[in-house]
Amino acid sequence: EAQVKALAADYQVPDEPDANGKIKMRAGRPSDAFPKVPYAGASVPPDMSVLAKARSYSRGFPLFLLDVFIQYQEHGADYIYALLNGYRDPPADMTKDMGDLYYNLYMPGHKIAMPSPLGIVFDSAGKPNEDTFYTDGTPITKEQVSKDVVAFLMWAAEPKLTERKETGFKVMAFLLLLAGLLFYTKKKIWADVGAH
Repeated sequence: EAQVKALAADYQVPDEPDANGKIKMRAGRPSDAFPKVPYAGASVPPDMSVLAKARSYSRGFPLFLLDVFIQYQEHGADYIYALLNGYRDPPADMTKDMGDLYYNLYMPGHKIAMPSPLGIVFDSAGKPNEDTFYTDGTPITKEQVSKDVVAFLMWAAEPKLTERKETGFKVMAFLLLLAGLLFYTKKKIWADVGAH
């Protein structure tokens, strides 16, 4: 959390207007939207800050009942991970039809307008740039960087997810205990009614 706060503070974002109506700039906070960056070409990448949470699919009845126990919530994260790792050179039969698009194994039609977001980390040969490193010595691979990007995006979309799950578990345990006590109390109170 401290690293995210420090990263956000590197950017200046507009603040509330002062008494004269002038907009002042302030250091960014984690809750601020990502700053706009000028992109080459007409294609602007989507805002992935909530894409990890927004992308989902419905499993339908009765399989969705299992989600209470499994709690698999990585639909959007899986999508982003596959998208980041799906960039390839197009097959020979598609090369002339690509135009300004990029080939991606996991996009419908295998065409996408957004260049690989990992292009800033890896060169065209797939080797990491010199200024890219992990402080703990983790090897820099496309898969590892993708996992880290997806983990960050999932955290950015839902920073309180773990706390919410823990609270939900405690509430459900309390409700089960309360239901048991109420059932026992009902049996105790109404036990004499059937005897008369």
